[in-house]
Amino acid sequence: MLVGAFAAVAGSHFGGSLQAGVLSAVAAAVVFSSLLAVGSALLRGNDIVIGISLNLLAAGLTSFLLRTLFGVSGTFSDSAMLVCRASAFRVWHHCRCSARRSGIRISWSIFLGSWVAAITVFLNRTPWGLRLRGIGGSLRRRSRLVPMPPATASW
Repeated sequence: MLVGAFAAVAGSHFGGSLQAGVLSAVAAAVVFSSLLAVGSALLRGNDIVIGISLNLLAAGLTSFLLRTLFGVSGTFSDSAMLVCRASAFRVWHHCRCSARRSGIRISWSIFLGSWVAAITVFLNRTPWGLRLRGIGGSLRRRSRLVPMPPATASW
């Protein structure tokens, strides 16, 4: 999360737009999380140890890059980014007010309805949903539908 936040600030500063910041944050997060995937899946490392080391790397890397790229330590502020944020707020506020005036309301019921639809599709259309519906609350049925892991640890 720290790497993505730093990449968003750097991308929006150097790219000059909020979209460049979002794209750079997504790219940095994918690259940094692939380090965890390679370390744990391909190299069979311990997930917790790799996660802690990546957090330490992210903390050191962002403070180093903050000093290197921007010449400051601690926080970075750019007046151009404040203008972008203020204009983005004005656009959002205008859209929200005009939608309210025209009678279109985006409410929690639409949000919850979409979640209910997504869970229904998951439970009725995927193999995992079939297993969950088959198991229900019975642990006895669980042992027949989902194979249990071996009793001995592999490490």
